[in-house]
Amino acid sequence: GIRSIIKAAIWGIPLPLCSCGVIPVASSLYRHGASRSATTSFLISTPQTGVDSMLITYSMLGPIFTIFRPISAFIAGIIGGIVNELINPQHTQQINKPSIVATESPDENIIKRILRYGFISLPQDIGKPLLLGLVIAVLISMLIPEHFFAGSIGNNFFFWHFFKCNLL
Repeated sequence: GIRSIIKAAIWGIPLPLCSCGVIPVASSLYRHGASRSATTSFLISTPQTGVDSMLITYSMLGPIFTIFRPISAFIAGIIGGIVNELINPQHTQQINKPSIVATESPDENIIKRILRYGFISLPQDIGKPLLLGLVIAVLISMLIPEHFFAGSIGNNFFFWHFFKCNLL
């Protein structure tokens, strides 16, 4: 509901996660029972307010835009969650609670779960897309000359190419 969407936006804003780091966290939230709408709200609001981007906003645009930025992230997260709820309503979500083995103490189980997530689950979740991105980056750096875009943008290559293709 709307309360979970608002909570996800509120909890997402102060987290120092970038647009890449928020994906595994949101995936984990969804697997542990968050609704799709709340997960969408979290995904939208969190990466907009990273510490680095807030400092750049302050240095380039001043304090007014720096204050406005988390407010707009909060509003955008809520709107995104509500739109997701309207388009794809989800009434129930199975909560996957990890089971605690009776022979282990709770502290040992938590440490094992943390290590398993950090070294097994997370790499399995993001490993293939990460390797694909690295392969694409290597291919781009090998096939495109180093100063291709600097020379092309400087002489309006893309601008003239666009108009020639569309006018002819």
